Amino acid sequence: MKTADFFVTYMTTLLEPGELLVEIRVPPVAPRTGWSFQEVSRRHGDFALAGVATMVTLDGAGAIQEARLCFTGPTPVRPSKAEQVMASQKPSESLFREAARVATSDLEQDSDIHASADYRRSACEALARRALAESANRATVAR
Repeated sequence: MKTADFFVTYMTTLLEPGELLVEIRVPPVAPRTGWSFQEVSRRHGDFALAGVATMVTLDGAGAIQEARLCFTGPTPVRPSKAEQVMASQKPSESLFREAARVATSDLEQDSDIHASADYRRSACEALARRALAESANRATVAR
């Protein structure tokens, strides 16, 4: 089962009463891969108002071999269009700005007493930019 199919909404998965998750398989990370996790919350330890996890793998020439983004929310959201924008490109601030814009252009967010959907979307865009830059930086020093 894919992760996207497992999560239903906040704190709810496909597990039925009496079922227990007993195994998660995580493939090894490729060489020259960097990662980052960025979030915004009102206070340290609170649930995030917005968050993103990224991984960037560089090829031998320093171009992006693979990029992954995943936004937090009611369910994890992986914007594949933004990942495709970065394929085979050299890491740069302008590339990450464009990828973050594409990733959040149709990102659905909820409004509640803590933050509006527009604020969350804007925060996700800024966080994605920062996380992609940090991932690419870490990938350049990864062996």
